[in-house]
Amino acid sequence: MAGDVSKWLHDLLHGMKEKKCFICGEYIRTSYYSDHNGHYACGNHDVGTCFVCLSICDKKNSINVPNYGLICPECTKKNIDENLALRLIQYVNNFYIKLGMSFPGHKLYLVSIDEMNKRIDEGDSALGLAYNNYDGIYRICVLKHLSKIAFAGVFAHEILHLWQYGKQINAPKHICEGFCNLGKYLVLSTINKEEAKLRISGMLSDPDPIYGEGFRIVKEVYDKTGWNGVINMMKQYKV
Repeated sequence: MAGDVSKWLHDLLHGMKEKKCFICGEYIRTSYYSDHNGHYACGNHDVGTCFVCLSICDKKNSINVPNYGLICPECTKKNIDENLALRLIQYVNNFYIKLGMSFPGHKLYLVSIDEMNKRIDEGDSALGLAYNNYDGIYRICVLKHLSKIAFAGVFAHEILHLWQYGKQINAPKHICEGFCNLGKYLVLSTINKEEAKLRISGMLSDPDPIYGEGFRIVKEVYDKTGWNGVINMMKQYKV
């Protein structure tokens, strides 16, 4: 808390008063909110965080999506189209190729929040889903409203589910998801942007016993034995 106050006083005395609030348009004279995208808002506004871009947003002008959180007006207008998705997928695939990974063929579906909600259990939320090839086809669904960085992270996670399906690996859920999140973590670590750093920070501190603790368990194996050590661990769960 003391550090936050010191930062506010420093900024206020060194040009902060020249910053305009992105909500009311007035110069900021008091306490404030800020984010990784350089947005500032007066401290008396009711703000939240957009689950897509991780920027602060005015709750009054944002949409509260059940089970997901707030989505800001800008992100409601954005969609990952197929061409951009292919470029992001290539980025992720190139990373995994360097690790010696290969994946089964699959189809990608870019879906809306409503479409995603139809595919998951009521009360849950998901940014991506991977499907086994029960009908001969592997599928990955990714929310099309994501930022480029979020999309790369989600795809990096989901494609490791397909790897497990293809290798007939049936790990405990926390190891399964922890392994996928390790891939996400490693891909995000190659992106030198504040949003990527924020997402990594969230993963490292996530209290969820499956996605958070499971990730940290697998990451500890990675830190000690490297990627090949993690792969050998996962192969122990082959059925």
